[in-house]
Amino acid sequence: MSSSFHLSRPRGGLVPWILITVGLVFLAGAGVWQLRESLWMSNYHRVGSSLTQQEESRIAAARLDGSVAGTAGSSNSAPSGSTATPSLDSASKGSGSAVSSCAQRPTSGPQGLLKFPELGVVAPIEQGSTDSVLAVAVGHDPSSVWPGTNGTAVFLSHDVTYFVNIGHLKQNDIVSYVSPCASYTYKVSTSKVVLAGTTIYNSPGSTIDLVTCYPSNALFYTNQRLVVSLSLVKASVTKTWHPLSISDHNVPTLDARQPTVPVPPQLAAQGLTLATDYAPMGTLTILGTPDSRYVQSPAALLAQDAALVAYFGGIKTLAEGHLDWWKQFAPHVSPPSALIGHTIGGYTSAVNVYIEASNLSIRGVIIRDDVRIGGSSYAMQIGMAISSKNVLTITSWKV
Repeated sequence: MSSSFHLSRPRGGLVPWILITVGLVFLAGAGVWQLRESLWMSNYHRVGSSLTQQEESRIAAARLDGSVAGTAGSSNSAPSGSTATPSLDSASKGSGSAVSSCAQRPTSGPQGLLKFPELGVVAPIEQGSTDSVLAVAVGHDPSSVWPGTNGTAVFLSHDVTYFVNIGHLKQNDIVSYVSPCASYTYKVSTSKVVLAGTTIYNSPGSTIDLVTCYPSNALFYTNQRLVVSLSLVKASVTKTWHPLSISDHNVPTLDARQPTVPVPPQLAAQGLTLATDYAPMGTLTILGTPDSRYVQSPAALLAQDAALVAYFGGIKTLAEGHLDWWKQFAPHVSPPSALIGHTIGGYTSAVNVYIEASNLSIRGVIIRDDVRIGGSSYAMQIGMAISSKNVLTITSWKV
């Protein structure tokens, strides 16, 4: 008599392993998604802040020149040549040229700032609505007009960045569009939720439509859009900058003079250069859209030398408590409290200088470094503007 045995795997033995594997894959996917979102938001804050600082320097340079004429409403705006702008999700489909209210608008980089006093938000504007633009700035639909022109300027932003709270804006709240050549004040007129793809039509006057996904905190695809409409109530136009002159050799050296810094004689006598003050210098970078001839000229180095005069002057002025001196070369900037009565004990990074230029015009300078004050380390960013009269002043000092 013989017998045989058939061994089989217990039923259900694979189920726990399958569940564990699925769980691990899910956790890994969630971790990758979280890392990607963290890196994306970090880049948005870092680059967006830099774009805002660049545009603030250019705007400050224009304001130093004066010659601002205010006009109410949109009576001096030119009519647009079209009757409708693209639909809400079609900005990336075409590259139509915008009707510009600024004759010397840069071809790339920040084009202006949107300011929301009620929300405490300042957003840099870039042309277009591609992922690379919306990752760091508010995008201007290239087939719509610019603010200050009759018609509807369309600005788009991701729902979790600059426009996350625009749904809180109330009727008659103020929103400003500011560029180096003009400043426009708008008030909120309407707010509505529409389907993606809904056409935005031009208005007879100057208006702005702010567009973002709805709900504004959605982390998922949504086919709805929140549209907040603004109407122009005031316009102020700044005169155009004077460009650098061209020498006989086609290089802008005729105006390549070191900008003047309005420091008091007592402060200047202390010495405000690298020959008398230590700072570990890093790199000099020219931002914006400079003409190649400008890059070849000594103008950038001379602008850097003037910026260092203001930089060392600010440090010494605050360390000595001479706030009356501070007002001469930083007239509209609150002195950083961390520097008042304190000296810099050392540097934890090099001093990097960024020159903001457009074509053959100098806009301003940005200095960034990390310093030690007492037992603490601070990151500093100083914004400066250079007027067409070649005068450099401090426009911001962040510690």
